[in-house]
Amino acid sequence: MDPGDSFLLFTSSLMKTRYSTFAALSFLVYDHILTFDAEKQFVWRSPWSFGKVLFIVSRHFGLFALMFNAHSLRRFQICLSCQIFRAWEGIAVMLAVMITEVILMTRIYAVYDRSKIILAVMGVLYGANIAGTALIVYMDRGFSYFLCWLPAFGFETLLVLIMLYKGLRTRDRGLNSPLLNVVVRDSIVYFLAIFASLFVDCLIWGLSPQTFNVELSGCWTIAASCAFGSRLLLNIRERYFREQSFVGVETKPQFKSALSSVVSVV
Repeated sequence: MDPGDSFLLFTSSLMKTRYSTFAALSFLVYDHILTFDAEKQFVWRSPWSFGKVLFIVSRHFGLFALMFNAHSLRRFQICLSCQIFRAWEGIAVMLAVMITEVILMTRIYAVYDRSKIILAVMGVLYGANIAGTALIVYMDRGFSYFLCWLPAFGFETLLVLIMLYKGLRTRDRGLNSPLLNVVVRDSIVYFLAIFASLFVDCLIWGLSPQTFNVELSGCWTIAASCAFGSRLLLNIRERYFREQSFVGVETKPQFKSALSSVVSVV
């Protein structure tokens, strides 16, 4: 390709990436504004727990990462270190997804009554997910960035299936827990949203590995992971405390211990 054409292609891709990053940042800030009241009521006023720490990390990591990206992309000198920026972008995307995966694992651990077996299985699978991704990235051949999301696809599919099995099994036993319904619903919605985001990310990496277009969807994966991760925790806390404060609602004995277990963890 002619050097002049290459330069025009690069600058065009860079501008698209700038617009995409600023749009993703705007989306995340808007989501923060929408959920600020719920955060203040159900997180700030609650005692410290592992779930609260997860919320704070998920809430602010994406904001920091996108603000850093937006600031970096304002400088044209980014072209001089685009490999470093791509490496950072890949690490940021992976961290955002991994944080939300931990949130999903925490919810599953809670709804399964803190089963050590479930926790051990998820821990092994989570380690295999990280190891597989690291191995593919280390090999760095051809479509490694495309393939590196396959372990995440597989792991998150298993997490959703485990959660869905719990919900279906509960219904088959003739029981109904509004809180469990929220947990299962949010897990499925998150899975579909992140699956779509990662699929687009992989598609762009596969179709245009030599241009800056590969960064177009990475920022959206960060924004979606952090926004949905925060909502996974907010929705379950909001539902629980509303049920507790709603006069006239009697929680079934089968779920009293489960509800306390879920909220004490997340």
